Order: sequence, then structure tokens, then C-alpha cells
Amino acid sequence: MNQVLPDLSVIGQSIEASMASAEAARTAIADRFTEESVPASKIGEQAGPVHAASLQVWNEVASRAGVPTVEAKLIADIPMSVLNEGLFYWDQVSAPLDDERHASVIAAIDYAKTGGFWRTDLCAHGWVKAQISETGSFELETTFSLDDPRIMDIHFGMPSVTILARPTLTPVRVNGWPVEFRVFFGGAAAEDGAVSFYYPQAGDIDVTPELEAAAQQAREYGAAMYAKRKELGLIPWLPGLSEPDDQIGASIDFMLTEERGLVMIDAGPGFGHGAHPCCFIDSPVEGIRWKLADGVQPR
Repeated sequence: MNQVLPDLSVIGQSIEASMASAEAARTAIADRFTEESVPASKIGEQAGPVHAASLQVWNEVASRAGVPTVEAKLIADIPMSVLNEGLFYWDQVSAPLDDERHASVIAAIDYAKTGGFWRTDLCAHGWVKAQISETGSFELETTFSLDDPRIMDIHFGMPSVTILARPTLTPVRVNGWPVEFRVFFGGAAAEDGAVSFYYPQAGDIDVTPELEAAAQQAREYGAAMYAKRKELGLIPWLPGLSEPDDQIGASIDFMLTEERGLVMIDAGPGFGHGAHPCCFIDSPVEGIRWKLADGVQPR
């Protein structure tokens, strides 16, 4: 019996049409974001939608709320049209295919040598938490690959990828784990905010009065930031996933450091909109949780 082979030209045309459709959708999202979103530099002058995970936006909000942050230096703002031509497939940002075209990225190596590390405006690389966790090396790589799934997913529909450099601070540790908290506001979280120890895999830790005070301080800092964002008329937006909506809420991360005490290190959408619940897995998002509920496994 003769086997009928598929028409490869038809398959190729179908793939090309699908890719063109996806690119058109991405471009439409990017164009709308460029037109409607409020840049961090315009906060205080303009109200409107902001990306729910933008560190530059949250740092500006924190500064206006009197909350200590970690500075983030702009290294490069790379248009998505460049990324679509292969940047996501570089082995390292520090080894680009076209030295002249991406000189601004290469220049970041000089900053990295001073002890800073890189991230994008919307998220850090997936290995950052692993490297500073109880089982990690306690050291951060200073460069990263842009083909990290978290980076690729969250930047879909963005007009560019903004690369930031930050100094590395030393976390205070308990049982080997960094003392970090995630504070939830909006959505399913309790009205006055809910606080979780960041690492559910840490298990039982010795909760000292100093740790309790730090957790309460994180809640107060988070409340000040959440209120300030509303006062400034900024509406969280997850382009491509949801419309601008205050119900997206917020999750705000804090680290207790040896150099500066408690500082805000990151922020993003709230519970139910992409934020990991930390120790609130399978539990009401209220109060302060230092570990998972009995019988619940970290995931």
C-alpha cells in the first residue's frame, strides 16, 4: 500500500500563518502598552495603568511612601524587535552576537565587576532565589541568559526588555535561610494585608521577637506602599493576561539585610494573579504565617 505523504508546503504555510498571527497579537499588546501605560519617570505627574510587576514603578512608589528599597541602575532597554532576531537565544548577555549593536549591554560587565547583579525590570532570573537559599552557594551570578522561561513569559507583549543592575546585599539568615517576607494586599488577602515567610521549604524556624518585629515592619511598609500606589492613581496591569484592574492587588517582598536592615526587594501582582502564595499554600491569606499548614507540601 502506498503511503500518502503530507504536503510539506501546506504545513509550512500553516506554521507561518500561526507565527504571523502570534506576532500580530504581540505587537498589538506592545503598542497598547506603550500608548496607555504610565512610565515610572512620570509617576506623580500622570495617573493610569502600570505593569503590575515593574520594579522601576514599585521602587518609585516605595520612595514616595518612605519605604527603603534597593537601587536599580538602568543598563539597557532592548527593543523587542531585536529580541525576536535572536537575542533570547544568546548563551549569555555578556557574549552577544553583535558587539556594536548591543554595546550598552556589554558595558554592564563593568558594573557587574563592582559586585552588582542583573535582572529585568519585570523579574529576576529563575536561579536567583535558588542561589541564596539554604541549599545554594549564597553567591549570585552577575550575568544571566534571557531564555529563562520566567523572563520570556512575562515579557510577551512588551515593547522592550529593560535590564537593571542592583547591588548585592547580605541577608540575615535563620536556620540557613534568608529572612524574607512576602506581603499580600488585595484579591483574596485580608484587608490589612497578610505576611508570609518567603521560603515554605524552610520548615520550622525559631521565631524570635526580632523576627516578629521584622514581619510586622514588612506589613507596615507594604501597607504604606499599597496605599501610596492607590493615592497616585496607578492601576496594576498584566498585559496580555488581564485588563488594568485594581483587583489584581499586590505582593511585595522584603529582605532583612545586614547592611541596611529591612528593605523592599521586589513586588508584583497579588494572590491569585501570578504571585506564589509562599506559606499560604492551601490556607486563608490572612495574618502572619511562618510555615506551611500541617500536611501541606511546598510547591
